[in-house]
Amino acid sequence: MWLGLLVLLAAFGVGIVRPQPGLSPFDQLDSFDARGQGLLPVLVPMANAAGIRDSASQLQPSDSPVGKPIDWIPLSRQDWYAGAAPVPFLFPDQISIPAIQLHAPVVIASLRELEVQGQLFQQWVAPDAFEIGYLLTPVSEGLGTPGNTVLVGHHNVYGEVFARLEDLVVGDIILVYSGGEKFAYLVTLRMILPERNQQLEVRLENAEWIAPTQDERLTLITCWPYESNTHRLVIVAQPVDASQLESRDPGQQ
Repeated sequence: MWLGLLVLLAAFGVGIVRPQPGLSPFDQLDSFDARGQGLLPVLVPMANAAGIRDSASQLQPSDSPVGKPIDWIPLSRQDWYAGAAPVPFLFPDQISIPAIQLHAPVVIASLRELEVQGQLFQQWVAPDAFEIGYLLTPVSEGLGTPGNTVLVGHHNVYGEVFARLEDLVVGDIILVYSGGEKFAYLVTLRMILPERNQQLEVRLENAEWIAPTQDERLTLITCWPYESNTHRLVIVAQPVDASQLESRDPGQQ
């Protein structure tokens, strides 16, 4: 049974959400993006609010790149971070994408809570600066290990860090750093998915791309197009040997 818990990759989230007559909670949350700014909601199902369970997807090499949705979201930020991996942990702190001449810092995305018509919601908040947000979860494994490293950013506000993400194509290289150590990823999948005004089932399917995986991958998410944010742009990249890359990274000294 879906309990209506929502994770938002959002530009807004400040202040109190005021219920609007005639609108469902999901529609009200969509209304935050009425000016065409920020990131639209990502729905994630929660099977049991009382417990946190490990539900990493069981992907095999021949499977679809889509992971399975995680089936829990804790009800407090303290619970969310209680299961985070202990140090040492290779957090991403910089990203460089030569194909679009991007070099930007990476920070841990913040998490906020809000209530709409008695339903509890949680909100991932992309940085309000020229920075990229890293979704740190209890099943995050860090760079260089199996798992889904998810990075989110704005493309039309707050520095527009992902403004040119739509120009990436399969075969482009993405470089991610942790304390000076470099990890390279090859873009293997590029998708533009309808999001706004879609059925719940469609949003849940879109949310699978932020789910944990058994394979090592990098997932970049923003919205599209520039004028309206009606869709979600998802880039998936697989690890490659950074020492074998011939192209130079212009952003790292």
